[in-house]
Amino acid sequence: MNSAEKKKQIIKKTITPFFKNNGFVKKGVKYFRVADNLIVEAEIQSQRYYTEENVKNFRIDISIYPNVESNQPYPSVSFGYYSIMFESSWITIDEDTGVEVMKARLETELEKTLLSIGRNNSLKKMIARAEKDIKDLEQTILEAKAELKSESSNQNLIQILKNDIKKTEKEIDILNDWLKVVKR
Repeated sequence: MNSAEKKKQIIKKTITPFFKNNGFVKKGVKYFRVADNLIVEAEIQSQRYYTEENVKNFRIDISIYPNVESNQPYPSVSFGYYSIMFESSWITIDEDTGVEVMKARLETELEKTLLSIGRNNSLKKMIARAEKDIKDLEQTILEAKAELKSESSNQNLIQILKNDIKKTEKEIDILNDWLKVVKR
């Protein structure tokens, strides 16, 4: 079995069943779970550049977002980020990779990561983090507005600052909307 076939088998026989057994829904290379007003998203990210012949590299990135109604396709505010990878920031599959050993190793890492997410992301902690993020974002807006007032000649910088302010205001709105829902 070559490395591409091994990777495909590991994803099909280990990663996908693990996430499905833990309440995730699969969409392409992403897995989603909605719980406690949070979205947990796991994505299999393949290395596309700097590849070697008959070697497949990938990692599993897991992000946590507030679950709010939004007209944005993806949440812009993330509460946390985890990555499952081994040596050199990737999970490497090659001709010498033992599929059963890799499956066992991945299952262990996935279980540890989900436990860690549960421990580190209680609703109380998420609310405190969101409130802190709002204060930090409000400070960022104040600083950008001050810089905007002092900048009069560089039109590109002015436009960048205005766009940053709008984006940051949207992030604050998302966090405030989420806080309203979870504090009921």
